[in-house]
Amino acid sequence: MVEQIDPHRVMNRKMLAFLLVGSDGRVLYADQDIAARLGVVLPSWQGLEVCTFFSSIAPAASFDNSVLEEAARTHQEISCALNNGCRLMIAVRACMITPEILAGLLSEQYPEPVNALLDSPQRAYILSCLCVDHVRHSYRSAAEVKLRSTIGSIIAGFAHEVRNPLAAIVSLAEGVMHPEMEPYTLRALSRIPPLVERIENLLKIALSYGRPRPPRASWHQIGSLLRQSIDILQQAGIRVQSLPLPQEHIETPVFVDREHIISVITNLLQNAIEEAGPERVSIELILQPKIPDTTYLYTHGKLMAVDFVDRGRGVSDDHLEHIFEPFFTTKSNGTGLGLALARDLARLNDGDVLLWRTSSLGSVFRLFLPTFTPESAPMD
Repeated sequence: MVEQIDPHRVMNRKMLAFLLVGSDGRVLYADQDIAARLGVVLPSWQGLEVCTFFSSIAPAASFDNSVLEEAARTHQEISCALNNGCRLMIAVRACMITPEILAGLLSEQYPEPVNALLDSPQRAYILSCLCVDHVRHSYRSAAEVKLRSTIGSIIAGFAHEVRNPLAAIVSLAEGVMHPEMEPYTLRALSRIPPLVERIENLLKIALSYGRPRPPRASWHQIGSLLRQSIDILQQAGIRVQSLPLPQEHIETPVFVDREHIISVITNLLQNAIEEAGPERVSIELILQPKIPDTTYLYTHGKLMAVDFVDRGRGVSDDHLEHIFEPFFTTKSNGTGLGLALARDLARLNDGDVLLWRTSSLGSVFRLFLPTFTPESAPMD
């Protein structure tokens, strides 16, 4: 069936990339985000033969108008493998396209005038390209959010039941302490308030993991966020005086929630120092870093990376798959929520945290941060 194309049905679909192919087999229109969504880098998509376009991202793929016509007629999806190993599913729909509609599509996505390559109405094909791995990741992320919400509800109920007895314990301990007590008894009782305070801090960390507040993003220099995180660690008695800050890119602005990202940086930096000591830790800043296929990141904007490099023992193979899981820890006094919370807060701010590399010589945790204003951000 041939139908009139509706330009608003082919705009801004998550995980989907759209191509509009004319009756001569040439690409008339491509979603502006197609490079990020399909991992393809092309100097120009317009006017390319569709077989040339797909051969650049899926060498074994073979497309011509007869293949597209058959797929549109039978409603059968076309499957092929991309260069990055992801499987691509392509749904084809026949439509009628006019020069006016094509010009409207192009003007909405591209501020500079673009040749519409169309003089009269003609039959065309809409190719909806879906990366299967993106769908799987989306379902997995949704499951993680549901799990976190469940954990948050459990922790909130637990915290409510525990806080009143804890307050009573502190009050009773302080009420019975007296200077004339035996030194051993007095020392034992004096340990109760700080221990209860530690439990309270653990509850706060757990609650922040289960129910993080939405980000309130604004522009901040990355150097300012790093320095504030170092100050927090120093105030907590963690030795960071010998840690040098990089000079290159230190004034780069990032569009994030200040408190969220200071928490992320503080956690990653503290982990690195506890693993290797401040003398064996460094921070590196990278503009326009490589984005791996496995990351949560789904962005059409610019990013920067903050690498936390430690020359410690590295992460063992047995722990690689679990380090970001909530409540997983190898520390005797750890909560197992630090890395899980750091990653979630980074993702809430259109970034991510990855274990970039690890070996017996040490590890690098990479924090991705946006150096752009996301479409979802409120504009003045």
